[in-house]
Amino acid sequence: GEDEEQMCLLEGSNLTISCLCTRQYASSLKAWQRVRSRGPPETLVRTDTRNADLNLAQARRYLLEDDPTEVTFRVSVRELQRQDVGLYQCVIDLSPRTPVVLPPWIRLVPCEGEQPRWGRLWRLRS
Repeated sequence: GEDEEQMCLLEGSNLTISCLCTRQYASSLKAWQRVRSRGPPETLVRTDTRNADLNLAQARRYLLEDDPTEVTFRVSVRELQRQDVGLYQCVIDLSPRTPVVLPPWIRLVPCEGEQPRWGRLWRLRS
């Protein structure tokens, strides 16, 4: 089974996700992707340098902050919108080779009621 984390999408709010990678990929390019039901994932933001200190990449409402010394990178999405509902993944971009997908997948779901709800799902990837 694969790890999938479900997060409640509150329109207009901001979201920050931390992606944990290993030392092996500390200086690799990083990306945040939306996973579609068919076709390849859509890359929303990706780093384009291998800066060893702090590496920032911004595209539209997406900001990726890579901190190789902490072997994590953070993805922030500003002003969530209803159409942001869906499945996302943090990846190590090894172009032209296949990227390494970092668990967990993040599924943004509409909030029920006013309070954001956080949950965890274990699901087989089809």
